[in-house]
Amino acid sequence: MQQLESDIVVIAAGPSGLAAAVSVAEHGADVIVFEKSNHAGGDALRANQVFAVESRLQRIRYYTLSREEAFQIWMDHTQWGVNNRLVKKLIDNSADTIDWLENMGVKFYDLTSHGPGNKYTSHMVWEEAPRPGLGGVSRIIEAMVNKAEKLGVRIVFKTAGKHIIRENGRITGVIAEGADGEQVKVKTKAVIVGTGGTSGFNPVKPGAKGDGILMVKELGAAVNLGTRKKFQEGGTAHGPFGSGDPMATIFAVFGQPHLMVNLLGERFMDEEISVVTPLSPAAVVNQKNQCYFTILDEDTKNYLIEHGLEFPFGFGIAQFPNIIKEAKNFDIELQHALVKGSDILWAVDSLEELAAKTGINLNGLKRTVTEYNLACETGRDEVFNKKARYLRPVKTPKFYVKKNQVFSYGLPEGIKTTHCMEVITPDFDIIPGLYAVGADAACNIHREIYPNMLPGNNLGFCFYSGKTAGEKAVEYIKSLG
Repeated sequence: MQQLESDIVVIAAGPSGLAAAVSVAEHGADVIVFEKSNHAGGDALRANQVFAVESRLQRIRYYTLSREEAFQIWMDHTQWGVNNRLVKKLIDNSADTIDWLENMGVKFYDLTSHGPGNKYTSHMVWEEAPRPGLGGVSRIIEAMVNKAEKLGVRIVFKTAGKHIIRENGRITGVIAEGADGEQVKVKTKAVIVGTGGTSGFNPVKPGAKGDGILMVKELGAAVNLGTRKKFQEGGTAHGPFGSGDPMATIFAVFGQPHLMVNLLGERFMDEEISVVTPLSPAAVVNQKNQCYFTILDEDTKNYLIEHGLEFPFGFGIAQFPNIIKEAKNFDIELQHALVKGSDILWAVDSLEELAAKTGINLNGLKRTVTEYNLACETGRDEVFNKKARYLRPVKTPKFYVKKNQVFSYGLPEGIKTTHCMEVITPDFDIIPGLYAVGADAACNIHREIYPNMLPGNNLGFCFYSGKTAGEKAVEYIKSLG
């Protein structure tokens, strides 16, 4: 077994772990980072937006959302059922977090929201990703790795943290394991855990297995294993749309506020809510089989092809550079999907065929379509008060249908912490020298629905919590003498 020594060990080199490592090194302590994959960044490599309120960029844009207003929005959304002091600190320090990243060479160029009515708290990262499939945050990861190397941080790849050693109430070591099975034991005084939570919190994180949560649970930490239900969207081996491109035009077209019904053939929400990402899962999860169907007709399709989309679409609704504004490729992509075979997409000639293909109750569907078409004619939706500009009838075959399911819903898993990122026990006692950051600590700031009305907050929390944990860990080891 290889023997090492370091003031502080960080487990995982995702956004929160890297932030923690840089923060530790900036405050003069020695740090080793163990990362089980062969690269840094984790799931953040696909992202492009970082949360902040009252930032320099927002001031330049005359965007006046205040920290106090943002905090009240977050509290109203979570009903004060989170670590409220931690949320307050995250918001109050968010602009400083952006400044910290900019001092490493990161450039932010614009603001965006996640749908109508949401706040412009997402700071878009300048420069396109270095290769397809990566988002602008990959540039932040690159900048942080460079900063870490300059500060002498040791990042050990293909080596996973396995156990945290605690003796006489204090953290004394970490056992890690390389890809070849060789173990490494590190003598240390503090540990920061940032392994990315589990895929239950984010379905596009197949590598997140809750490693950090299980490690701290062994030490008697308070953990929330979560109550999230995960619903994978139906699809085929060719991808859910018969294409390997998740930013396909077909995705964007069905992402517009068309008629949406459940298996009973009934509407269950104002369809515009489907574009407001934090709200629709709560409505969908209460439907039969937790699914719904988006329906548009030939006339609506042709209108979108001619005039463009009502809501430009990209990852997270609006993201550079993959934003989609046109529907011109819809027919080509749909045909490709149908030829390949898809169990979530249909093009049919009648409501009877639509019901037979999807399993939707035919009588309920017919009643709803009649009711909805009347609303389109009068411009008044008596059921959910949908705006007249988004009321487009379903009359002219072909009818185009897509099945949808929520990805996850419920309380997120995670490690309970103080507002200083210190891990606590079920009795709220602090475990000295142990910290949790990023998605591993998401349960402290989120509840059933991710608060996307203040978008970018997940990554903002990753960077803030890592930075804070690094500072607090150095303070702690200095207190030991």
